[in-house]
Amino acid sequence: MNIVFTGFMGVGKTTVGRQVAKKLGLEFYDTDSEIENFCNMTIPEIFEKFGEKKFREIETQIVEKISQKDGVVISCGGGVVKSETNMNLLKKNGKIVNLYADVDKILKNIGTDVNRPLLKGKDKQEIIDIMAEREKFYQNCDIRIDVTNLSKEDAAQAVINKVKI
Repeated sequence: MNIVFTGFMGVGKTTVGRQVAKKLGLEFYDTDSEIENFCNMTIPEIFEKFGEKKFREIETQIVEKISQKDGVVISCGGGVVKSETNMNLLKKNGKIVNLYADVDKILKNIGTDVNRPLLKGKDKQEIIDIMAEREKFYQNCDIRIDVTNLSKEDAAQAVINKVKI
């Protein structure tokens, strides 16, 4: 059984996922890093050169490959949840853990990160709107954890406490 993290950009999926993997002695995979390695390009470069549609196709290929593993921790890009195919693949052998936080925490976490093409040039209200549009997808999970006021260590422990693998 895998532990699969979903949530909006900047909520801490990778950070918390790494902590959970370390504490449980499991391998860790980040879909965005796997995409970058596969394409030998950064996410912004992929978006710029090929567009979001092609990025999402590559993302599904990566999700299909990683979801076949067993006993690993997977951190998914923020938009993975928008694809029913992706979610079906991940649910076959995984517990879906959705992390969420308020927009101020997300903005603090993101800071000046230029590796988030869908947030480029967006103000706080536009980010709130994107979060609201994705909310129904984020609810497609086994466990939801509000990480707004949790440290990465406390968030990881909350996940471990709730996930029975």
